[in-house]
Amino acid sequence: MPFYFAYGSNMHRTRIERRLGPVKDLGRGRLDGFRHRFDKCGDDGTAKGNVSPAAGGAVHGVLYELTGEQLQRLAGFERGYRCEVRVVVRLATGERIAAVAFEADPEVPRWPPSQAYLEHYRCGMIEHELPEDYRMQILAEGRRA
Repeated sequence: MPFYFAYGSNMHRTRIERRLGPVKDLGRGRLDGFRHRFDKCGDDGTAKGNVSPAAGGAVHGVLYELTGEQLQRLAGFERGYRCEVRVVVRLATGERIAAVAFEADPEVPRWPPSQAYLEHYRCGMIEHELPEDYRMQILAEGRRA
């Protein structure tokens, strides 16, 4: 069973389960050495979340355990991204887990994300109790993009 690191709208369990059916939620995770940006253009012309390497950076998110079929289905929703395997720290246990993360090459110009998309972020970050300063940073970034 593959592990998946959600750092964007799929942190919102309702959203991911609407797409994939029931998933196993392993709780909060952190991807060290990366930063979050809204610099991927979605099919609808609005910005989508992305991660890219950054010394000293950290991206907070959620670890899920998916079936192979669920991961394949999820990849169909994540057009324009590639699957990368990254080492993510599972915060509840401190263990380091190899998990799939979806990444894209940054695109310019950057369009702002939709309010509905940001709402999925907000709900997922609150639901999984991501650090408040991180939540505020991501939502502010979304409003500025």
